[in-house]
Amino acid sequence: MDYNYDSIDLVFAAADTDYEIQWSGARIYVDRSDADFTIKLNSNTNKSINMKSKSEIEAPFDRFYLTTTGAANITLFLSNPKEIRLGGQEVNVDTIEKMEKTPDATYGTVTIGAAAGLIIAANTDRKSLFVQSLTAAVYIGNDASVTTANGLRVNTGETINLDRYTGAVYGIGAGAGNDVRYLEEG
Repeated sequence: MDYNYDSIDLVFAAADTDYEIQWSGARIYVDRSDADFTIKLNSNTNKSINMKSKSEIEAPFDRFYLTTTGAANITLFLSNPKEIRLGGQEVNVDTIEKMEKTPDATYGTVTIGAAAGLIIAANTDRKSLFVQSLTAAVYIGNDASVTTANGLRVNTGETINLDRYTGAVYGIGAGAGNDVRYLEEG
């Protein structure tokens, strides 16, 4: 995998705890260090990773926290990948849609019977949708023609995630009174 690197030199005159470096990347390589130190990725409450010269971390981060036990001179190479690997395929990062966090979510319950019924209407702003059956297996599909023979089965207690699907979801059960719950983000 190819990376674009930037180098930073850090000089600590004394011990320092959770020195924050706001840098987004995918890899940290310790080129030089005259003392061992620790790094916490993304939050100073995360687990410390022991580091020393020539060690590396390959994981996404948007900041990291460095702790030294005394004076230290450290040179780090920090990177963003030119490409990332998805399912064994290399993909240029410029082609990946940024996943956004959303505070918007709605939830609800519907009763599904032996005739197809709407679980949730289409929503073009939807980021993800979770559907759960609580009383019996139900079968879901994207239109009112869903049946127990052609729908996707959701067993009792099972939850499925329809990530990035924005269309309507219909359901049908083998009998009446099937309690179905949903949580929609977006």
